[in-house]
Amino acid sequence: MSTSPDVHIRVKLGMIEIDDVKQQYRPDVDVFFYFKATSNIRYKGSRREGARFDNIEKPSWVPNFDFENVVDEMLVTDECYWIDNDAGLVFGRKNMVPHLQERFDYHAFPFDRQVLDVKLLSDDCLFQSWKKDDGQCPLELRLQDEKWQIQGELNALAETWNLKKVTMTINNDENALSSVAHLCIFLERRSKYYILNIGLVLFLINLAPACMVIYPFNETRFTFTLQLVLVSVAFKFVTQSEMPKMNYTMNLDRYIGMGMLVLFARLAVDTYLQATFEAPIGENGYRGKCDANDEEITICMLDVWATIILTGIWLVVSFYFLILGPCILRPRWKSLTRTGKNKRVGNELMGKA
Repeated sequence: MSTSPDVHIRVKLGMIEIDDVKQQYRPDVDVFFYFKATSNIRYKGSRREGARFDNIEKPSWVPNFDFENVVDEMLVTDECYWIDNDAGLVFGRKNMVPHLQERFDYHAFPFDRQVLDVKLLSDDCLFQSWKKDDGQCPLELRLQDEKWQIQGELNALAETWNLKKVTMTINNDENALSSVAHLCIFLERRSKYYILNIGLVLFLINLAPACMVIYPFNETRFTFTLQLVLVSVAFKFVTQSEMPKMNYTMNLDRYIGMGMLVLFARLAVDTYLQATFEAPIGENGYRGKCDANDEEITICMLDVWATIILTGIWLVVSFYFLILGPCILRPRWKSLTRTGKNKRVGNELMGKA
C-alpha cells in the first residue's frame, strides 16, 4: 500500500502548437493539486495572522509529474505552493509544456477531426479527483466552473481548430504506486480557409473549360486547354505546402485529382473530335456556325454534349466537396477514439511473417 499521500488533481489544459507535418503538438498543462502536509512547512515571509492560505516554499515532498510520448525536454514555466492553515493541506500549481508525438489521421483533411491524448503520469502517488469548492482553495487554483475537473482552451489556435470537448480519466495502480490521468482533447479543424483559398480557386480553374464551346476547332483550343492543365498542375504543387505530407490520399487530394481528370478528359475529347470529324470553319478561321444543314453537325453536337457532361460532373463534385463536405465528410468521433488507434496499429504489427 501507498506510504505517500493521495494527490487530488484538476487540470487546466491549453494548446500552444499543433504541427501537422511532424504530427507533434505542445499542450499547456496547468495541474492544480492538493495533498496532506507530510513535512515541515517553510513560509515565504512570516505567517499572516488570520489568513487561511499562505505562500510557502516548495515542500520536501511533492508529487512527481511526467508525460507519455515526450519527444523533447519538458518545459516547466511555473510552480507555486500554498498551505491551508485550517485544514493542514498543501495546495500546488505546476505549469508544464511537454512536446508530444501522436499519430494523426488525415484521411478526411481538411474536414478532419483529431483526438489528442495527453497522459499525465506519476510514480510516487495516487491521483484522486478534486473535491474542494472554490472557497476552499487559493484563488489561483480556480477554474471557470468549480465543479469541473478539467478545463480546455485553444488560445491562439482557436482560428485553426474548434475545441469540442476535453475529458480526464484517472487510473491508479496501488501496488506499483503509480497513476495515470488520461486527458483527451477533441478537436475539429476549421475548413473554411482551405475551402476558400484552395477549393474555390481550383473550382474556378476547372470550370473554365465550359467556355470551350466558343473556341474554333484549331490550335487555339489546345493552347487554352494545355494552359489550364499547366495552371492546375502548378497550383497542386503550390498547395502541397499547406497540406500534410502523407502516403495515403486525403479528401483534398481526391478533389484536386478529380479536377485534373476533368481537364485531361476535356483535352482527350477535343483531340478525338478534331482527329475524327471534319470541323466547320468560318470567316478568318473562326469556328463556323452549326445548324441542322451542316455536314459537320456531328462534331458540334458532340462538343456541346461533352462540355455539358464534363461541366456537370465537375459542378456535382464541387458541390459535394465545397458545400456538403463540412457536414458529411467529417469522420465520427467514435472512429477516432484511442481504441480505434490501437486497432489500426495492431493490424499493422500483427502481419504474417
